[in-house]
Amino acid sequence: MFREEVFMKKSIVCAVLFLAVTGSLLTAQEPKLKLQARTKLNLVTVYPDDDSLNTGISLPGDDEFGVSWDMDTAGAYLTLKGSLPDGTVKIYDYYGWMKFGDLKLLAGEWSHRKVSTLDKDGSSFGGLWDLEYGALALNDEEEGYIEPVTESDNITPWKTEFAADYSFGTVMVSAATGSETGDAYNIAEQFGARVRAAISGKTAVTATAIMTGKDLVTMGLFAELSPIENLTAVVGYSGYHDLETSENSKNAVELRAAYKMDLISLVSHNNVTLGDDEMILYNMVNLAYSVSDLLRPCIMIANTNTSGDAASIEGNVLTARPGLTLSPRKGATIDAGLRFEYFTPEEGDSMTRITVPVVFRVKL
Repeated sequence: MFREEVFMKKSIVCAVLFLAVTGSLLTAQEPKLKLQARTKLNLVTVYPDDDSLNTGISLPGDDEFGVSWDMDTAGAYLTLKGSLPDGTVKIYDYYGWMKFGDLKLLAGEWSHRKVSTLDKDGSSFGGLWDLEYGALALNDEEEGYIEPVTESDNITPWKTEFAADYSFGTVMVSAATGSETGDAYNIAEQFGARVRAAISGKTAVTATAIMTGKDLVTMGLFAELSPIENLTAVVGYSGYHDLETSENSKNAVELRAAYKMDLISLVSHNNVTLGDDEMILYNMVNLAYSVSDLLRPCIMIANTNTSGDAASIEGNVLTARPGLTLSPRKGATIDAGLRFEYFTPEEGDSMTRITVPVVFRVKL
């Protein structure tokens, strides 16, 4: 089964790249080649309350290398994820696309999103900074102990996917389908749809609906606004609905804002998720100051509070990460930070953890 899955993925990758290359030859366009690489490590982990858990340098094992090849009417993208500790490399994202006038066709495995997450001017630390839209669930292996149940802006959440975007005027309509296993499936249970309308140059409304299985529906409704100069905001609703077991359903209200003034950038992400006798309240603020093109200090402070009898973890998680971004040239950055995590459960002992994440990233 594993060999068949690997063979199927390789076949799709080859087909995607072949379509993109054929498109470039037919249109005789000069392709644009882009490369990116990201390597992460943690210099030290310290538990002040229990030094027997302390560790030295660790490698997360999810380093990325990506290449994209684009033209006006066709393109392809491939990302490999490698693990330095054991030397393994696997295909992470891959897709190809072709345009026929206002119609764009895409195939492969990727995340098909449209709503701005307001994190473009930030660091490469990942974690909470890259948190996507969606009703939240608890996961103590993630930063802040949270992650989306299912993303509400990604209409391709599967392993093998096909999508189409059609634009007319300021409106874009998208449809997608895919499979998690590669086996035959019922398209009525595995599809995504999105309508996005640009009301003005700085305002857009996006609505999504995604079926991720029988009786499992994820929905999203977002408005991207710029009410005053230098301020951008996203107000939205995210819903995860289990039509068979309603106790598993969740609804979330989301608000994100970014304010840029000269050398200062202030970003805030907020999410209130309500489930059956469960509430998750998440707030994050990140302040960055550009000292020069080379140096940008920043500090992120985030808090996750969980409550309710149905919550797997009740308590509070406070995360603070002062950091520094060094950029010797455009597209090349080194991010280093000192992350403090303080977990205070409703019952049991509290936990304090200190880590030193470092991220190398290059985009060419």
